[in-house]
Amino acid sequence: MKRVIGILLTVAVATVAQAQVLTPEMKKRMYKDTFLDYDPELDIDSVRNFQQKEVLPDPPIREADVLWSKRVWREIEVAEKVNLPLYYPLDDIADRKNLFDVLRDAYQAGLIQAFDSRFIGSDEFRFPIPADTADAKLFSRKITLTDIDEFGETNYITKTQDFEAEDVVRYRIKEDWYFDKQRSELRVKILGIMPICKYTDEDGTVKTQQTAWFYFPEVRHVLVNYEAFNRRNKTQRITFDDIFRKRYFSSHIIKEENVYDRSIASVYTSPYDQLLKSEEIKQEIFNFEHDLWSY
Repeated sequence: MKRVIGILLTVAVATVAQAQVLTPEMKKRMYKDTFLDYDPELDIDSVRNFQQKEVLPDPPIREADVLWSKRVWREIEVAEKVNLPLYYPLDDIADRKNLFDVLRDAYQAGLIQAFDSRFIGSDEFRFPIPADTADAKLFSRKITLTDIDEFGETNYITKTQDFEAEDVVRYRIKEDWYFDKQRSELRVKILGIMPICKYTDEDGTVKTQQTAWFYFPEVRHVLVNYEAFNRRNKTQRITFDDIFRKRYFSSHIIKEENVYDRSIASVYTSPYDQLLKSEEIKQEIFNFEHDLWSY
């Protein structure tokens, strides 16, 4: 009897082991639903991480059901500890990329549309720039270098400096908060996102430059396919879409919709006063929903 049981266990283990072996044809079929080119040397777990996922759509809402709404602009500082998954890794690894590389690579591949940020009202997504045009220098800047030749003459050389992931200092997002009276809940919808990078000027001064606006509902179809680092539980994978949809980031408000179209910084010169005004707007949004209920 023991011999029979031993034989059955051996056959079962061999069958399971054989079932876990993936042939090259099976790997190629898995690549069909990813953004990757077929690479027989790539770990199959990395391929699974890049399989296309469906975006969880926002619940449908009628305009008549919006009882109240407020539009705000926020900035996410990547140096804050809770925001580090957006900044790292600086160099791509097998299953993760930083948010800047995801946006830039998707734009250059033609998967998403970028909008010029150099004009007034650029956050209204009115100035699209195709990736194959000469004006598509959204992730670079021109710098002028001085060179003194052997005759003592000064020559000016203009070069193009590309922004990299380590140059990102913050992300600016545009979002709408609204109260849905049909579901009796306060909801938020992110409309756009823009990376802001730093650079060193010719005189050694560190400055920042806006890159490009991206329409967030379109970007979500890319973000949902790229995973970010989960500090609390490595087993529970999260995507960049999860970070924004579940509000796994820290930010401060820099502007709310107003009749003058002014930012907080244009009214309050002190950084401390700007932070207080930002917290005041956050509390106003929270109090609106809180005051609707009676206890």
